[in-house]
Amino acid sequence: METPKSVMTTSKQPQAVQMSAVNPPARTQCQHTEEPKKGLAARLRGGGAGKVRYDYPYGVMLPTDDRPTYRTASLVHWSASFASSAARAEKENRSSHFTHVAWSERNEIHTLSATLGRGKPLKSSGLRQQPGRSILKKVQVPLPSMDECQRETTPEPSDPLVDLTYLESSVKAIIATEIVLKDLVEAYNTLTLRIRACVAGNTDADASWPLFQPIRKNREAFVDALVRDLGRALEKPLSQTVEPESDEECKMIEDVEEPCEDAFKGLPSPKESPKKKRKGMSAEQVKHARDLCTTCHATLKFLSAVFTIPAVYRLFKEKQLRFVLTHVLAIPLAEALPTPNARKTYALAIFLIQTQRLPDEVLEPAANRIAYAIRRGIEGELGKEGKKGSINDGLKAVHDLATTYPAIFVPAFTELLPSVFACLLGPTYAIRTQSCSALGGFAIASASIPLSPVHTRISAYTALYLTDVPPGTPSKKGSPMDDSAIVRTLRMLLKTSDPVVAAQGPVWALCLMASFVVMLRKAVYSNAKVTPIFVALFNVGLHHPKSSVRGLVTAVWRTMTWAYFTPPLMKLPSSDDEVEEEEDAEEDVDTQEAETRYGKLWKVLSGVTEMGNGVSSVGALLSTETEDNLRRAVYVMKRMGRNGGAACKDAMDLVCQLVSQGAENEWEPMKLLPNALFSTNPGLLTAEYNELAQAVRPILARFPGVEDVRALTDEELSQPWVFMGLLNVWMEGLRNLRLFWGCKELPEEIHEVWLRLLQVNVKTLTEAENDAELRRLADGVVTVLCDILDEEDLDLSSGVDDTNSNVLPTIPIELQASPGSWRKLALKSFVVEQLWIVVRDTVPRDVLAEPTEMFLAYLIQHEPHLVPDVLQADQAHASWAQLCATVALTCETAEVEAFFGGRRCSADKKKSWEWVPAVRSQVWSQFIKVWDDRQVNWESGVLLLAVPFSSSSSWELDNEDLNSWDGYLRYTMDKALDYGVDS
Repeated sequence: METPKSVMTTSKQPQAVQMSAVNPPARTQCQHTEEPKKGLAARLRGGGAGKVRYDYPYGVMLPTDDRPTYRTASLVHWSASFASSAARAEKENRSSHFTHVAWSERNEIHTLSATLGRGKPLKSSGLRQQPGRSILKKVQVPLPSMDECQRETTPEPSDPLVDLTYLESSVKAIIATEIVLKDLVEAYNTLTLRIRACVAGNTDADASWPLFQPIRKNREAFVDALVRDLGRALEKPLSQTVEPESDEECKMIEDVEEPCEDAFKGLPSPKESPKKKRKGMSAEQVKHARDLCTTCHATLKFLSAVFTIPAVYRLFKEKQLRFVLTHVLAIPLAEALPTPNARKTYALAIFLIQTQRLPDEVLEPAANRIAYAIRRGIEGELGKEGKKGSINDGLKAVHDLATTYPAIFVPAFTELLPSVFACLLGPTYAIRTQSCSALGGFAIASASIPLSPVHTRISAYTALYLTDVPPGTPSKKGSPMDDSAIVRTLRMLLKTSDPVVAAQGPVWALCLMASFVVMLRKAVYSNAKVTPIFVALFNVGLHHPKSSVRGLVTAVWRTMTWAYFTPPLMKLPSSDDEVEEEEDAEEDVDTQEAETRYGKLWKVLSGVTEMGNGVSSVGALLSTETEDNLRRAVYVMKRMGRNGGAACKDAMDLVCQLVSQGAENEWEPMKLLPNALFSTNPGLLTAEYNELAQAVRPILARFPGVEDVRALTDEELSQPWVFMGLLNVWMEGLRNLRLFWGCKELPEEIHEVWLRLLQVNVKTLTEAENDAELRRLADGVVTVLCDILDEEDLDLSSGVDDTNSNVLPTIPIELQASPGSWRKLALKSFVVEQLWIVVRDTVPRDVLAEPTEMFLAYLIQHEPHLVPDVLQADQAHASWAQLCATVALTCETAEVEAFFGGRRCSADKKKSWEWVPAVRSQVWSQFIKVWDDRQVNWESGVLLLAVPFSSSSSWELDNEDLNSWDGYLRYTMDKALDYGVDS
């Protein structure tokens, strides 16, 4: 048999190996071992040495002349990418996996280059030698974790404040003349941590704690070290000669300083033009520069702890603290810092200024420098603003320093207002929020200091910012906008109902409006351009769909009340006498116009009475004892009563407070400006919009209440116009009163006001022995009671049908009550009866005789209007009868006899009733119940016992009436015996 020769057929296609054959037979394999290069791709290209096994699928052995050939019956197509990936992922002794099979259109024979000798049989791949090293990565088993050597912590003393050596090592390192900067930074950090951990803010600053003994011993050297290390931020890193580490660094520096001129020549330039040379820094110089920067940062952080703890900064003298503060301010006041990371250095310096709480004596000389440093930070001169920076810290400093030291920093920060105003419409949310908070802190601080020309400048800056409209080109629709950018922004935000963040919604706008009003003070009413702006903005806010926002609007409205009662702004000093005289004349005219405007705007101010605003207005009015303010207070309370609801309840509580005899309360205007309305970050500006009510409710609770309003004096209450004014407010409250059938007494505010008004006036007139005015008072009181009964629209019922309730009625009636209007009339009679009892017990009896007869005659005459049906014995009729019996107790016996149509009374007074027996029994029973156990003379008792047997009004007594008659008979007989009548 002829030795077979291998033949491989392939088609000419790029990046693929193809094999074809005619009439493919059954699948066999031919294995051929040779020595190619490493890698499958290299073997496919036909070169290299090494033993590799070729697996040709679907192949048969074909005879050929002198070389082994192989002929296949199929075309296998390998893409180049698949072949390369297979070469990386598979072992060489594993068969390749093809993606698909394609049949060749023509037969081509490819001869394999082989280095094997002729006739040498092919070896099986299983017999070949294993590779020396696998191409797969070795699996690395993780070693068991070993316990790392942790650094031992320094043992802390049990009581650090009494330890003499706890701070000694750090202090020695700081005051040392020669020390590595790295060790110096570590010393500052250690000292800062130990002081913060051991010394609290409330630690007794007057005590000489042993902990600070190292600092006390080296006080001068320690201060010099602080100044030395603060100055490292201003030290140029290249000023100190640092030897380079190697010759390569020297060569690198020389190359940088003298760049090669032959490398590239650009456009021709004059020979005289200077050449800019860049100087490089060695690694040591870079490290030195960073150490300078880090040392200054550590010093600033240490001072942030020292300047905030009284027990620490009182270790130093006032002169030393000023000296250190001056060097701290040198950092933000410098034009540029030569050390790296200057932005962080500036930010730390501003942060230290913001958080320090040094004494007033130290800060006052440096107030203007502090203000200028903060101004540089706010205006962006101290570096670009990131998440944190000098702008943010500067705005925080304005808020914190103004609220902590108002007398020092309000005048100093006044010139910063334009810069803060510019940040209100800043590009980021953080800047807008912090600027609003900064203005809030500045506003509340300015309100807490006495009035001065500084407030006039503050008001002028604010008014200019609100009314200054930049010139613009008229649009097609008309003239340009008449409002400034901030006013348009406020109006837009007040209309927003679903803001994403607080600084983009009505909360930010309202907080800013509160700050503007406080800074404007009286100018919010005197400036004709400013007043319409705020009136329009508040109207927009009061119509917001969210109730918590409307509540916040009413809270901000208190600032308008506060501004209305502030004194006028002071005039700025002028050096020119002629200009001063002209300004005085203009000021007089402006004052007159302002007073006229105040009178007109008072109605606007008094129009908002919801959520306690009426109480605040009345309290502010009554803080000064003038008749004009008292009249305005009465007007506000009337308006509150007419508004109904909670405002009416506040009006009644106010009247109760005004007529009370409590101790006189001193009004505090600053209660109208709660800190939570101005210190808003954290606070209102950080609260979730959906949970705004939880942030607004505590603010409303801190405003002045009814108990903060001063009570009126007896002299003020005895004035007729005050009495009638308060009585009108009381009537408004009575109209809004709702009672349940079955109540035993009147609400406290109704009863106490009525009682106190009568007591004060009766006492005043009695002491003055003014009987005429006293009778006039009694007549007026009866007229008021008659007006209550005559008022058809007065409905005191609660609107709940409680006819069949288990509550016992005030006037128990066994007969079935008529549904509908009986409750309205019965409650009205009940209220008048309770009020009459107060009159009867307060006004002298001799003065009350004629008014009582007049009132009883009114009740008899208006019976058809006071009961639903005169022929029906219902609860309204019983209530009317009880009122008549209560009034008749004060009358003479003749009046009682005339009421029941007695025989001995005159014809003109005798009353002829058309009652049915049931009504007669009901009326007589009410008289028996009212007069029982009362101070009634026995003659009136006898008259009442004879009523059921009178020919004109007799009726058949039932068992209950007989029991009542018998009981009252015994009572009358006892009375007669007391008067000496025994038969």
